[in-house]
Amino acid sequence: MKTGHILKISLVVLLVLILFLSYAYFTASNLQKVKEQEIVLLQDSVQRLNNELAFRNLKNEVLNEINENISSQLYANNYTHIKKHETKPISADEKAVQGLIKELEQGWEKMVETKDPNALLNYFMPKYTTNAVKIDTKNMPFVQRHNDTNFREHLNQLTATKELRISFGEPTFYSTVVRGNIFTTSYLSYFTATHQGKVIHKSTILCFVSGEKMNNRWLVGNYNWTRYDDFDASKNKKELTL
Repeated sequence: MKTGHILKISLVVLLVLILFLSYAYFTASNLQKVKEQEIVLLQDSVQRLNNELAFRNLKNEVLNEINENISSQLYANNYTHIKKHETKPISADEKAVQGLIKELEQGWEKMVETKDPNALLNYFMPKYTTNAVKIDTKNMPFVQRHNDTNFREHLNQLTATKELRISFGEPTFYSTVVRGNIFTTSYLSYFTATHQGKVIHKSTILCFVSGEKMNNRWLVGNYNWTRYDDFDASKNKKELTL
């Protein structure tokens, strides 16, 4: 009797052990599958990140190539064009238009100094549009458009910056065309901004301006400029957008 009882107990213990081992094996198999799935998901994530990084690198390379092509056109082709025609006399109207541009850049400087947007807007027609493209040192573009209804608000934000100074270099004109009372001109200029005595922006600016003569004054009707930042200003606390 005792032997049979012991045998039954042994069988029960063996059965329990078999069930435990089966459960442990099943659990281990599931854990292994979960780990394998996690590894696959991690590999997919890494691949997506690599693809995204490759795309960004390609994008930067394309933008850099575009920027280099633009620069080569500006400093080679256009400069050669200027050199070939630099002795060509310009008309009185063309000279007056170029004078307007110089006064316009001085208007930017005076506006910041006096905190008065009219120092700049005095050179614009009652109805006008502006289009600004900024390209930073990472070749990332930023576009900003305004018209006579909201450009003044933008200038008010600019003049609200304390201890801000801006200056422009002597413009280099590519072409100036006057037809009757309508003009268009394109030129290159250099822009520097300082805040509390420290340079926060230094840029090359390409401008395309058109307008007309009103009440015997040449005024700006459409003002387009592309600003190429010449150094990385990303660490500056004060961002400046013309």
